[in-house]
Amino acid sequence: NNGSDGFQIQDADDGTIMGNRAIANSSDGFDVFSGADGIKILNNRAFRNNSDGFSIDGEFHTIRGNRAETNESDGFDLSDLDKSLVVNNLARGNDSDGFDMSSSDDSTFLRNVALNNASEGFDLDCGNANKFERNLAIGNEDGGFFSCGDRNEFVNNRAIENQSEGFDLDCDDDPDDPDTNCTGPIIGNRAIRNADDEGFELSDFEKTTISGNKAIGNNDEGFQIDDTDKTLFENNLARDNGEEGFRVFADSDSNTFKNNRSIGNAEDGFKISDSDSDSNTIIKNTIRKNFGDGIDIDGDSDDNVIDGNIVRNNRGTGIENDGKADTVIKNNTMRGNRTDLAGRGDDCDGGFGAAAVLADSADDGFGNTFVTGGFAVCTPGTGDE
Repeated sequence: NNGSDGFQIQDADDGTIMGNRAIANSSDGFDVFSGADGIKILNNRAFRNNSDGFSIDGEFHTIRGNRAETNESDGFDLSDLDKSLVVNNLARGNDSDGFDMSSSDDSTFLRNVALNNASEGFDLDCGNANKFERNLAIGNEDGGFFSCGDRNEFVNNRAIENQSEGFDLDCDDDPDDPDTNCTGPIIGNRAIRNADDEGFELSDFEKTTISGNKAIGNNDEGFQIDDTDKTLFENNLARDNGEEGFRVFADSDSNTFKNNRSIGNAEDGFKISDSDSDSNTIIKNTIRKNFGDGIDIDGDSDDNVIDGNIVRNNRGTGIENDGKADTVIKNNTMRGNRTDLAGRGDDCDGGFGAAAVLADSADDGFGNTFVTGGFAVCTPGTGDE
């Protein structure tokens, strides 16, 4: 119960802080200044401090096995931390972020837990070249993981029942370089039952691999992709989300969606929407039991290819192309798709459970297979099947 920090370290290298408690201090529980490098901070606890539980700057630190609970700011403020290892720590019930790493570079964050904090669980902000592996964010008010930095890796992390996005990875939020496109793999992560927003919101990525991730039971889209180019989305699962399984919009070009599954989502399985998302390929995906269309292409989108997908038992149309006429739809298998309305207008909405709705183009609709459950093809503006 000190009038300032509980423990404070300045201008010291290669020391160890182990097994201490900092409780109800008027500032930080533990404060390591940027002049101190190579410190080991092990198995300490910080409770009910009036600022951060742990405020740690500098390089080459090891931060392991610590607990920060019910502090009035961040659990761990690591906003100027570089080239360090942060492993097996807990941040619970703090009044701001669980872990704030807003300018951290070249560090590894492994098996940490952020639980019921009042802002993000893990707020990387615009730090670069960090690795996040097997971390867990549960019940945080502003989301599980946030990053606007480049070359960060997210591998096998979980975001469960947070009040905003599970993973909000948005390079467009970098105030110093708003035109940056991020790289860095996003592999094997889980976003489950996050409220109010998406499982994964990915903005301004380029030449990246998004693979083996699962978005299940989130309030909005499973995966929302915005202004992202030349990126591979492979072997991901979107299931039982409150809007689309996968939504691509706002100038997202030349991406490939391959071997993904979109199942039981409340709206479309895949949707390319809103504006000028061109030259995307949706190939060999399984899209079933969604409550909207299986695949829906909207707006001014050119040169997209829909190839070899299995589209079945969706409540809306199997494949609907309201985009430009040069969309290619080929080699897809559609069965048991239906619309909810019996009447069909000139735009084919509600078209007797049409298996596919295609724009008027000679390139549309070759090599597709239609199995029982719905008429085959409706061309907008003609009323023909």
